[in-house]
Amino acid sequence: MKRFSTRPVLAVAAMAIAAISAIALTGCQDQSGPEVVNPLPPSATDLPASPEPTPSSSTTGDDVREAVAVNLDCSAVVDAQTMYDFNPNFGLLSSFSPDAGSLAAQAVASKGVACRWLNQTSGVTLDVSIARPSSTDLEAAQALARSGTAASGFGDAAYFSSSGGTGALQVFAGDYWLTTTSVFYSQAADAASIMNAALKSIGKG
Repeated sequence: MKRFSTRPVLAVAAMAIAAISAIALTGCQDQSGPEVVNPLPPSATDLPASPEPTPSSSTTGDDVREAVAVNLDCSAVVDAQTMYDFNPNFGLLSSFSPDAGSLAAQAVASKGVACRWLNQTSGVTLDVSIARPSSTDLEAAQALARSGTAASGFGDAAYFSSSGGTGALQVFAGDYWLTTTSVFYSQAADAASIMNAALKSIGKG
């Protein structure tokens, strides 16, 4: 009886078993790694956060001061006795609208007060104004006032000027700007009593 060799059959079987084992091992690999599902774009996840904006140091609240209202009655700006001593014919007007462009009008525009006294005999006037302008307007007023003649003895700085026969004394005391104008003033000394009363009314006299 002829006998057949089993070696080829065993070899084929061994190869089949190896293949099945490889497939099984592949299916049993560790699946515990991180799962990425719809990752966010790099711009949202990888880029560093934008730094918080820092306030600009070019402008601070102290750089620009706004105008401050001056709430004084004209009877307190220059008291009746001072005006009587200056000239008894002057009387305080109950209402007064300064001429456009005048020092008094500029004071009113800066939340200040402007007062006028009328000479009952001659009809000439005497004006006094007090304001606390914005820092910008105060600097502008000082620059214009310096075109006059410096006067001593009033506030921090004072200047006298004359135009068309009317004299004007401007005084700067702290953040206050005071003015007085009249044809009665030919020099700063003529307005001294009136200006000193106005300075006293704001605690600067």
